[in-house]
Amino acid sequence: MTPLEDRPGITAIVVQGGQRKPVGECACCGREMTLKARGLCSPCHRRESDAGTLGDWGWTLAERIEEFSRHRASGMSVGTAATLTGVSGRTGSRYERRLKQTAG
Repeated sequence: MTPLEDRPGITAIVVQGGQRKPVGECACCGREMTLKARGLCSPCHRRESDAGTLGDWGWTLAERIEEFSRHRASGMSVGTAATLTGVSGRTGSRYERRLKQTAG
């Protein structure tokens, strides 16, 4: 299974401003766009944030760490696993440290 097949909704990875960004169908509006976070495109993310309903979208922290861990276990780099999980590379590094602390 390829990384994109492993993450439903993500159809491509693009580089914008030096960062890898997932592209896929927005969970709110259904448009094919670069996803910001929680499976939402930037306009939907802003609208939900402004409305105070952003918490209604996306995964819990435990679910994101579990997803990240699955990608790492399959041999992906921290950066690729982070991108496919929908978090930044820096957050992926934090998840990596947390996983090593709980395992050790």
